[in-house]
Amino acid sequence: MHLTGLERSQQGIDLVPSILRKKYSLADLYAGPGGLSLGFKQSRFFQPVVAVEYKSKASETYENNLGVKVITKDVANVDADEILKVAKEQGYKGIDVVVGGPPCQAFSTANTKETQWRKIKARNQKKGNCVENPEWVNFWRIIEALQPRAFVAENVMGFRTCKDVMLDFIEKSELLGYTTGYSKLDAQSFGVPQRRKRIFIIGLRDYSQIQHSLFPKNCLKKDTELITAGKAFGDLPELKNDSPGSPIANYKKGRPTSYESLMRNGTNVL
Repeated sequence: MHLTGLERSQQGIDLVPSILRKKYSLADLYAGPGGLSLGFKQSRFFQPVVAVEYKSKASETYENNLGVKVITKDVANVDADEILKVAKEQGYKGIDVVVGGPPCQAFSTANTKETQWRKIKARNQKKGNCVENPEWVNFWRIIEALQPRAFVAENVMGFRTCKDVMLDFIEKSELLGYTTGYSKLDAQSFGVPQRRKRIFIIGLRDYSQIQHSLFPKNCLKKDTELITAGKAFGDLPELKNDSPGSPIANYKKGRPTSYESLMRNGTNVL
């Protein structure tokens, strides 16, 4: 995400920190092993300071890779004060950016219970009851309490079909003073060896409009540059029926591609 592409409104805030200012503090909800946080950190404008992830293995991976405190709880059981406490321990007065991908089972095309969920939703709507996705409710609850400068939410493509949930989230954001925009992004267009289409929603405080340039463009010039599974795994050795504790394996011989070199990160063994 390139915030430098934004045009400031008359009341606009400087979203790109100066050299003399601290990086913007970031809280990652439903953090998993830390993919979103890593991307923001690599931009050099943001510093992840706290994450929330209830799965212990994912939490451990996040802490080991990013060196950031993870609150190992369900977001439903976490309040803003707990998040702020961790941020203040690291010298930040508040949270500038909240990111997250609330679980999306009800919207996922891989979910076998989707039809059942829709039936329950339709039945409740006939009775005048509003059916809300609890994870998005909790995501919004944290945003409302922290009131960060910006937020980024990610979900599967099926999220668009549940417009009441999506529009409710956007409307609540705008009532709180956020200008919002959303776009579809496909991971394969950015060098990932996977077709992974997702919806991203961005909210900014005190901006008159979301500039289209805020959403990244396809970074590959042509389809031949797509990273296929073959390109990603082509230098890996063949699997053997070795017993557990097999010795370290070597990559296949030959000159590695630029992608393989990047993935090897300077090593010659697995």
